Amino acid sequence: MIKAFIFDVDGVLVHSEGYSFEATKLMLAKFGFELTKKENKKFIGRSLKDIIAIINKGHNLDIPTKKAVALREITYHQVAKNIKVFPGVRQLLNKLKLHKIRVIAASSGTEKKIRFNLMKSGLTKYFKHKISGEHCRHSKPNPQIFLKADALMHVKPSECIVVEDSVNGVKAAKRAKMKCIAVTNTYSRSKLKKAGADLVVKSLKEVTIKKIMKLGE
Repeated sequence: MIKAFIFDVDGVLVHSEGYSFEATKLMLAKFGFELTKKENKKFIGRSLKDIIAIINKGHNLDIPTKKAVALREITYHQVAKNIKVFPGVRQLLNKLKLHKIRVIAASSGTEKKIRFNLMKSGLTKYFKHKISGEHCRHSKPNPQIFLKADALMHVKPSECIVVEDSVNGVKAAKRAKMKCIAVTNTYSRSKLKKAGADLVVKSLKEVTIKKIMKLGE
């Protein structure tokens, strides 16, 4: 039986991936690195700390993690002027509330970024619980963030559904032994299905209580 939903934030709840890319690109440019859209796509779902570590290793750089994270935070707040909620998000959250299914926001981003996104989009009231990549040693596709989320809500992995938009996120959900609904806001249906998603949708409008219960069987 499904008792909880774990929502990724960027690319699932809010249309913010473009702002995240812009802020990260501007930040990295200050350290002499040009981030392309192609390279950025493979980083989606990972924490900024991990992204910087991968870039440093792969390009023989020495970008200071703490300074870079702080600068990206400031830059993101400057560029993210109009964060929109994806279609079907509020409807699904209201359905879950009606059926007493718990929800938590779990993002590889910082806690400040999660709060900022939820506040700017008007979704704060839905999420009593939030967990960020800052609370985890490992980022997606490692399942740590989702396992911490279900422990925080006092439910078993088999009682959780993760909602994701990235390949790394889907892989993390499946490694956590959870069901995963993937929405095609960032990756194609075929890539999300190949990563292991149990249900792939174009919009969260398609997610009904009947489909949720079926995933929990």
